[in-house]
Formats: sequence, C-alpha cells, structure tokens
Amino acid sequence: MFASQLSNHLEQKGHNVSLISIFGNEQALPFNGEIIHLNRPLGFRFWDLRGWYEFSEMIKSRKPDIIQANAADTLKFAILSKFFFRWTTPVVFRNASTISAYIRSRPALWFNRFLLRKTTFIVSVSDYSRNDFLSVFPLMKNRIETIPVGLEMGRPLEASKQNYLIHVGGFTFEKNHQGLLRIMKSLIMDDPGLQLLLVGDGPLFNHIVKLAAELGIEKNVKFLGYRQDVLPLIVQARVLLLPSLIEGLPAVVLEAMFLKVPVVAYDVGGISELIDHDKTGLLVTRGDEIQFKISVQKALHDVNADGMLQAAFDKVTHNFDNSKLADRFITVFEELI
Repeated sequence: MFASQLSNHLEQKGHNVSLISIFGNEQALPFNGEIIHLNRPLGFRFWDLRGWYEFSEMIKSRKPDIIQANAADTLKFAILSKFFFRWTTPVVFRNASTISAYIRSRPALWFNRFLLRKTTFIVSVSDYSRNDFLSVFPLMKNRIETIPVGLEMGRPLEASKQNYLIHVGGFTFEKNHQGLLRIMKSLIMDDPGLQLLLVGDGPLFNHIVKLAAELGIEKNVKFLGYRQDVLPLIVQARVLLLPSLIEGLPAVVLEAMFLKVPVVAYDVGGISELIDHDKTGLLVTRGDEIQFKISVQKALHDVNADGMLQAAFDKVTHNFDNSKLADRFITVFEELI
C-alpha cells in the first residue's frame, strides 16, 4: 500500500513509475499509474528462471533509472534476474521488518549476503529495523538509510464509536493472533458485550477461526477477511490492538493515530518510534498478556484520553506525511543515479 502511495507522489513530482507485482494481485491498488502483474506461480518462489528472464527483458526495454524491491521476495527476484541476465540498473531494497528473525541458518545468511552484495542501497522502514539489519550485515553500514512509511494527509474521518476493538493484519505468526484471542477471552470475562474485529487474510486464517471456537469466544470475534474499507472500520473502533511479535513500522498504527483511535501494542520493532508510552499510545512488554489486557481496559475507560489522542495526531501529521517522505526517496534515488 505504501509503495502504491509513494508511486503516486513520485509521479506527481514529475517522475515515471511502474508498479510491478510478481505473483499477481486481485486487489485494487491505490496507484493511478501503470501496474504490471507478472502472475508468476507461488510454487516458483525459489527458482523461476523464466520469470527472471521476462523481468530482465522488461528492464532492458524500459531502461529504468532505479528499481526498488519492496521486501524479501522482490529482492530475491530482482537480484537473481540481474545476476543471470546481466542488467545493470541499481536496485534499492526496502527493508520493512526485523531481518534477524528470518535469518535462521548459515545457508540463509550466506544467500542473503550474496543478494545484498549486488544491491546498491537499503532504505529501512525504522531505526530499529536499520540497527537490526546492521547487526546481521554490518558491512552495509555505508549503504543504508531510514525512511519510514507514511500516510496520505487527507481529512480525518468522523464516525460514531461502536463497542468493538480492531486488529488489522495478515494471518501470519508474526501478528500473533493466538495471543490476541487469549487476551480477548480475558477481556470479555469483564465485558461480555465487547467485540473484536479481525481484518485481513493469510495462511493461518482457518486455524485462528478454529481457535476462537475452541476458546468459546466465536460470538465475540468477527472475521472480516480482506477489506478495502479499513479506515472507516478503524475510526469506529474503541481501541486498535497490535500484539505483534515482529514488526518493522506498521502503517496501521499511523492510521489509528491519525484517526484519533487509541493504540495498545507490544513494544517490538519500530513501534516505539511511533508510540511514546502514555503520551501517544500504550506500549506493553512483548508477551505480557496480562499487562496488555490492563492497558486495553485503560484505553477503554481513560477519561483523559483526548490529550493523548491529539498528541498522536500531531505526531503523525508533522512527521509522516507521504508527500514529504517521497522527497526523501527522491534524494536517495538521485544520489544513486
């Protein structure tokens, strides 16, 4: 989503952008320019010589000045295409998470080191992600910079509050839906009418649906799947919950802060670069489900919350404007060119 928004701002500032999806994408992306779906099979993630060739032909015919690879699969795809088919366009890697959590063996370390040696520059999503990246690949210290995700600074939505909490994110282990359901079960013991909306899809979706039933809270948990009307759902929520185990810099926290919805999150990744505890949101030590519940209850009943919500709104609007962030990307691109 941020790549789409960034692309719009780059085009508005006079640059030409093509947004390329490797594996296909049935969802509408918020980019007004050219979108190309390569529709490569997911089963070919680790070896796709034909896909790498098709991509190389696209590069040779279009002659782009810069290629930005957003997260791991795109980096692997771009660099292996570059390696086998000998094109020379600089590649910028968008480091969007905590890379040390995914480098679990020496072969993985060696392979990623190979990819990064052929990468021109890294733009990290948070200072935490940058420092984590350098703890694994210290030789990249002169080729990395932090530029966060941002938001479109439109007019904040207004809506009446509903009696639900909300979580937005893919159903993967990093997002910790299992822990979220345990926290929710504890919360509804004190407030049986409280609802939890889960927005998103992913490989663990069916497992989490089953777990909600096993915990006896299926009537309090609504599974909405993938949605494009996320902001109207967030703005009506009483609290946004983010008990992730691994994060880079989650845009959904920025969205909630902009919409003046309180946020309770585990203090992982770059979240503390967004949330100042008790000033712009509530941070909880990773894995402390009891304190997470207490923090949610505080967010639900804090009569002095308006000051915190205004401070959160001010921080987002001052520091995370997509138009200003696009200028920072342009500076990086022009220096590389």
